[in-house]
Amino acid sequence: MNKSISNCVPRWMSKVIENKVCERCQQSAAKEDICAVGIRAFGRKKDTTFYVEHQCSKCQVRIITSFGAQKTGSAEELCYILLEQLQTQRRLQKAREFEPESIGKIRDEEVESFLSFMNENESHEDFMKFIGSKLQNDED
Repeated sequence: MNKSISNCVPRWMSKVIENKVCERCQQSAAKEDICAVGIRAFGRKKDTTFYVEHQCSKCQVRIITSFGAQKTGSAEELCYILLEQLQTQRRLQKAREFEPESIGKIRDEEVESFLSFMNENESHEDFMKFIGSKLQNDED
C-alpha cells in the first residue's frame, strides 16, 4: 500500500474506511489500506462525489467507497482538502520537533535518584535543597 496516500486522507474519510469490513474475508479495514482517492460522477445530473479505494490487507480484494450526495465536490475541492491535510500534518510535525522532550515526562533515572535520596536523608532542609528550593533563614 502507498502509506503517503493514507497519511494525507482527511480524518472523516479514514474513519469511514476503518468502519468497513471486507465482503470476501470479513477482515476489518484500516486507514493504511487506502490506495487511492478521487472524484467520480454519480446520478443523472452527473454530480461529482469523493471516493476512496482501499485494498483488503488479508485477501487483497479492492473496494471502492463513494460518499455519494453527502460529500459532493470537484477536483479542486478534493485537492484543497488533501493539501490542507498535508499542511496540518507538517505543522504538527514541526511543533513536535521544537517541543522539549522533558516537559511533563519524568525519566526513570530521576525517579530512582529521588527514591534513593528519600531513603538516605531524613531532614526537611536536605529535601528542600534537593528539589532546588531556597531555604528561609530563621533570622528574617
